[in-house]
Amino acid sequence: MSDSDFFSVDEAKSIVGNILAAVDRGDTLESSEIVAMMAALEYLNGRFPELDIAYAHRITHFEKINTPDWKWQYRPWLIMQGAFPLDELPDHVRDILQKQFYQET
Repeated sequence: MSDSDFFSVDEAKSIVGNILAAVDRGDTLESSEIVAMMAALEYLNGRFPELDIAYAHRITHFEKINTPDWKWQYRPWLIMQGAFPLDELPDHVRDILQKQFYQET
């Protein structure tokens, strides 16, 4: 079963947008909401860079995500430590995250 069995593009965009808006309001998120947002981001797979950028700007709110998945969205803690490989970040979020979390060498 693929993510497309669960989402339409509009549903996925709505899920991500609603969760990020909840973060902006300071709402407490349920783990199921975060799981849904991560699945939606994965399904969208960078097709809407503005959503990835919005997530990147709020990544500190998701530092406790713990999963074996190596995709950048699932590795906020490593990104915040400057330890996630920069070359594995999508172009549209690399500069944002590099400026925020990676020390210049």
